Amino acid sequence: MKKLVAFAVLLSLLACPSASAVSINVVRDRASPNAVYSLYLDVMGESIDSIDMELRSFWPHSSALLNPDSGLNGFDPRGPGEEFTFINPLLGAQAGPGAQGWSLVRHEATADGIHLAGGPLGSTIETPPSPGLFLANYVLPPVSCAIIDLTLFSDRQIVHEISGVIPLCPEPTAMSLAMLSLVGLAGVRRRSGDYRPYLRSLSSRNQCGLDSAWAAEN
Repeated sequence: MKKLVAFAVLLSLLACPSASAVSINVVRDRASPNAVYSLYLDVMGESIDSIDMELRSFWPHSSALLNPDSGLNGFDPRGPGEEFTFINPLLGAQAGPGAQGWSLVRHEATADGIHLAGGPLGSTIETPPSPGLFLANYVLPPVSCAIIDLTLFSDRQIVHEISGVIPLCPEPTAMSLAMLSLVGLAGVRRRSGDYRPYLRSLSSRNQCGLDSAWAAEN
């Protein structure tokens, strides 16, 4: 039986008017010799209609995401925990079991990173109970970390921004490096591409603090 370690990066809304929270849940397959992670979104009832996500290898600098893939095994969609880096192909599927019907403005999974932008046209994102909606799978070399930048939108307005290192590196030296880097991440965010104006307007912004919670499951 596979052992799973779940990491949750939770958006703290203490400084925000909303009473609910949004979480990014990361589940690791401990059976693999590499670090295989599945990334989930749980909107927890909030009205979110699109997302803009970038995930890339962070430590060590020479590392890259392993086994980039289309997310399809023949005609069948790959599932969480497989040893490939891919975006859930069911997000953009318009019909069939599990199809989410998203319009994808950006959809890339390479050794350099995962880039996903889009959402369901004319409706809000619905996520199942925890861990939530499966977004992507990514594979890192052992003892490596990744950075995630996630922006959540409602009616083209930014409602939440999440940036963080997931997972925190298990080695003490790497752990210190990751924590120090989070200080720099507080004021730095890389933005690129012409698809952002499609997703939101810059006239209103509500950026909340970042909290972290960690849990283990056997």
